Amino acid sequence: MRLLTRFIVRQKSNVKNLMSSYFKGLTTHLYTLLASVSLCLLLMPFCYANMASGILEGTSAGSAYASRDIDILSETIDITIEPDFSQAEYQVTYQIYSPKSGTQIPLIFEVLDKNTAFSIQIDGQSVPVQTLDSDDTRIDPETFYYPAEFIETINNAYNDSVNNALNNKPEFSFRGDAKYFEVDLPQGEHTITAHYHAYPTENLNDWTIRYYYQYSLKPAQAWKSFDDLTVNLKFKGEGTALNADNVQVKSNLINTDVESPTTFTPPIKPHYQWHFNHIPTDAIEISYQVMPSPMVQWLIDLDEHPWRNFVLSIIFFGSIHYYLMYLSRKHNCKKGLCRANVVIWLGIIFVPLFVLSVFIWKVELIDWLLQEHASRFHGYILLIIVFGYPLLMPCYLVATLVVNSYLKRRFVA
Repeated sequence: MRLLTRFIVRQKSNVKNLMSSYFKGLTTHLYTLLASVSLCLLLMPFCYANMASGILEGTSAGSAYASRDIDILSETIDITIEPDFSQAEYQVTYQIYSPKSGTQIPLIFEVLDKNTAFSIQIDGQSVPVQTLDSDDTRIDPETFYYPAEFIETINNAYNDSVNNALNNKPEFSFRGDAKYFEVDLPQGEHTITAHYHAYPTENLNDWTIRYYYQYSLKPAQAWKSFDDLTVNLKFKGEGTALNADNVQVKSNLINTDVESPTTFTPPIKPHYQWHFNHIPTDAIEISYQVMPSPMVQWLIDLDEHPWRNFVLSIIFFGSIHYYLMYLSRKHNCKKGLCRANVVIWLGIIFVPLFVLSVFIWKVELIDWLLQEHASRFHGYILLIIVFGYPLLMPCYLVATLVVNSYLKRRFVA
């Protein structure tokens, strides 16, 4: 009977030890699972990389390349922009003089955008528009303009004659998809009008997207003559959607003879005009950008002091960890449980992670506040944790063990 009693007691003890060991192991696995899930949740929004360019090209537009057989008397550029700046309409009018009659190609347009319609009118009559293939050799670029590279070749021919430089010039061609037309052009003055729509280029290198339209005037530098340029900028709907306090609309056109703002302040007028007797710039640029609100700008300005952010973050999360260590030592040790090590090691693992994550979550918060205007172009933000964590965690580990040694001596004693 005694043997049976001892056997039962022994089995109960074994079962109790087995259950204790099982639940202890289960607790360890639960902590491991919790840590893994938390880590995944922290990193999931940032597991992407960005190696793309910060510029999303819009419609490439510019003045036409003119035949050397004609004179361009004037160019008028009418740019009409939608209220939300999502699209612009170009109507470019050339007043030309042809000294001879016959079938010819007076202008070639390097307007590159497969998604926009392109039309030409001569003296009010529409003409068919043709597209130049990239390998097309029917049109000799030299009959339209002298490329800058060719001029440089001539200027650098120190001991060679001009004829020798001409004979050894490199080959040049128009870009593929250039637009042109053939027409039987009588001698005299004519009006040529090009009409097409354009989409803005997006610059993502700031916190908010900067949209801008560019119209190149470089081809005009190679015209046989240049007398007059007029630029009309129009905003549909009187620009009502562009009149918000945090919106910036700018132009790079400056003319001291007329009113020529570089920044359009509300209320934006429906029509602005510039007039030049010279080429004012290589490219006309009209830009639009929604600026951050004061609160968001304050968050952005914090990036100028990363060490201040780092110190404040580690003080905040470190203080919480210290308080939990203090409570675990104060209460658990008196009960003989001494499970404060769990609090210590969880803090060692997660506090550096939380500190570094603040930098990333702040970026996400700013983008969320900026909504559809956010550029969301931040590159490899995950590298903050990838490279920062192995450096910060050992330092925090040493500091935590020093603090734990102090608390242990205080409460155990």
